[in-house]
Amino acid sequence: MKARYLDMAGVGRALTSPVSRHAVVKWRERYPQGVDHSFPEPDVIIGAWEIDPNTGDFVDDQDERGVPGWSVERLSEIETWRAALPGRTGRPRKAD
Repeated sequence: MKARYLDMAGVGRALTSPVSRHAVVKWRERYPQGVDHSFPEPDVIIGAWEIDPNTGDFVDDQDERGVPGWSVERLSEIETWRAALPGRTGRPRKAD
């Protein structure tokens, strides 16, 4: 059986209140690993490995140029993360 993961667009569509792929990209940029309220780290990164031409070994290039993927089972974790975002009270209304 093949393992299935959601990319950023898939995460956005799978949420209870769907968002765009762009929104998920921005969440990852604004809440990177190591800051308060970090976006959940992906389960897999596809394509971030390179092969050393001299040895033929895989080399981790240490940047996340690949495509991140999250397990479907982690959607509830992402929903909980989203619900706790600061400033989730909506846009202030204009005074009349």
